[in-house]
Amino acid sequence: MSLSEPRPTLDLAALDDAALLHWVWNRLAAAADTPEDSMHLHVLATTAEGGGPDARLMVLRGASEVQGAIWYHADAASTKIRQMQADPAACVVVYDAPTDLQLRLRGTASIVTSDEEIRAHWHHIRAIVQQLRHDTGEAPPHDLRLEALNRSDHDPAWQPDHFAVIQIHPNTIDVLSPQNGAPRRRRLTVEHQHSRDDAH
Repeated sequence: MSLSEPRPTLDLAALDDAALLHWVWNRLAAAADTPEDSMHLHVLATTAEGGGPDARLMVLRGASEVQGAIWYHADAASTKIRQMQADPAACVVVYDAPTDLQLRLRGTASIVTSDEEIRAHWHHIRAIVQQLRHDTGEAPPHDLRLEALNRSDHDPAWQPDHFAVIQIHPNTIDVLSPQNGAPRRRRLTVEHQHSRDDAH
């Protein structure tokens, strides 16, 4: 999008909280498998061992409104995995360039332990790189968004046993939109499936 092109807008005032939350989940799900999407890369902040904040860029690998969760992939021996195991509090920040919206998701991080789910994520990213090769006729270039895929091809030590899936259940999602030069925030509360089940 060039600076001269009009920017699509999202009329937050026209959406109630349920409709806006549905829009957010749909945007996240659409961005997960689209590397060129501005919401494909997220900033994930956790608590460092010393108690301070620690943040890094992460690639969104999946999002589900039904499960109320988003997923990222990581090296099972990475520092962020140890941090989440010690303190599950997490914050995610992501920017949606087309609508000029910033999302801030606060919630609880966990490491997926189901072998079936881990293998499903592994095979999913293998399918993505195979499709990219089919489309371009060559291996994808080294890119942060495809780092795990490239490592799996060139590093014989990188196998599913070293592969971790991070799952984050946001409790709140702040939607920040510039209004007359000042950010306008809507705070959305995410109701998780187990909470709905407990109510019955």
